[in-house]
Amino acid sequence: MFITLDLREILFKAPYMGRKGKLLEKLNRPESRSDFTFDELQTLLLQSGWKLIRSKGSHHIFTSTAGQVVNLKKKPGKMKPAYVEDVRNALKPD
Repeated sequence: MFITLDLREILFKAPYMGRKGKLLEKLNRPESRSDFTFDELQTLLLQSGWKLIRSKGSHHIFTSTAGQVVNLKKKPGKMKPAYVEDVRNALKPD
């Protein structure tokens, strides 16, 4: 007995959401203001096309192709809500 699956059926009925999609969904939730680690915010920025241009000590500076700048401070645990808001505002579609 063989099971035949149509690839279109799998793709359109159960959409796959990668890490970037899950992080963007989490970022857009209002209650997630301080529920991010540095690694999650960095992953979100890098996968959205941002570049890490400089890091000195615990401060990491990212730029977009449009010239926007975001500064994140790397620390263990959860990020401060201000850093999460900076990333949320930087990734907002215009």
